[in-house]
Amino acid sequence: MSVWRHLTHPDGMTVSLLVAATGLSKEQVRAELRALEQDGKAWRERAPIGKEHLWWRATHRPLCDLTVITAMGLAARLHPTPSALRAVLQRLSTRAANPAIRQILALSATAKHPHRIVADAVTRCA
Repeated sequence: MSVWRHLTHPDGMTVSLLVAATGLSKEQVRAELRALEQDGKAWRERAPIGKEHLWWRATHRPLCDLTVITAMGLAARLHPTPSALRAVLQRLSTRAANPAIRQILALSATAKHPHRIVADAVTRCA
């Protein structure tokens, strides 16, 4: 499926963007998306009337802020080494729904002491 490889953008993809990226017609793109959704491989966020739905791979859909903070706290607790925590923070930075949190996570993934940043973030959200 040609649409599948384009469903990795963190902000989601619309049918119009997929048409431009693949060169397929709107009907073909919609048919592929519906088939992927029925197979459980694609996930859609429904938009208000007059706007386009956003689509992701089911395994790449965005995570809410609370889920991201929880994952950060658990990762800091489970991974005592900074390099392991940095890897988790880098992966989370591609899944956060909020663009500001994505940027903070990406920067935290390069920090010298990521455990301190995570501890501060968790205590501020509590």
